[in-house]
Amino acid sequence: MLALTFGSDEDAIAAAARINTIHDRVTGPTYSAHDPDLLRWVHATLLESIPLTYELLVGRLTAEDRDRYCAESAVMEPLLGMPAAWLPRDSAQLDAYLREMLSSGRLTVTDAGRAIARAVLYPPRWRLLWPAFRPVQLLTIGTLPPSIREAYGFEWGARDERALARWTSGLRTALRLLPPIARQWPMARRAALTIRRARESSAQRSRESAA
Repeated sequence: MLALTFGSDEDAIAAAARINTIHDRVTGPTYSAHDPDLLRWVHATLLESIPLTYELLVGRLTAEDRDRYCAESAVMEPLLGMPAAWLPRDSAQLDAYLREMLSSGRLTVTDAGRAIARAVLYPPRWRLLWPAFRPVQLLTIGTLPPSIREAYGFEWGARDERALARWTSGLRTALRLLPPIARQWPMARRAALTIRRARESSAQRSRESAA
């Protein structure tokens, strides 16, 4: 995800190739990880959950930010072999697709899915690392659509809502206090530096042309 989000074109192509190699092995008589419908669903869940988490922990996003995120993420269509115009291009298309999927009855949670979710969120002896696991559990379960949360068998009440609010508030404060080197991935810092230098170079050329 870091390579796809912050890397160069070559980084994104290489990351997509690795994803496709993994997908080659995820197949069966009636299932393929290359299925465009499945790829669109996974892509849409990322388009929805990543900005949502950003707003909970970092700050507000504008409608233009969300639309741009959707549009730029559509670069994955050819990289993962999806048809043209297959992915949402703006937040309105994304929201409409998610509503349709949630109301369609096509989404099901199997016993295997519930077991995997439990294993990821509540591994053995997770309480020994409670400060690390508890916010992940609250953010993951608390941001699920209620119908999906119930299908997974996760309990969620007013006490959990209050705990999620406390953790998100505390994490937002902590992130604001941390220096960039501690709160940003190195690849993100390099990408931001590249963009800043490109803008400065463009502005310098504009000034020279005007002169």
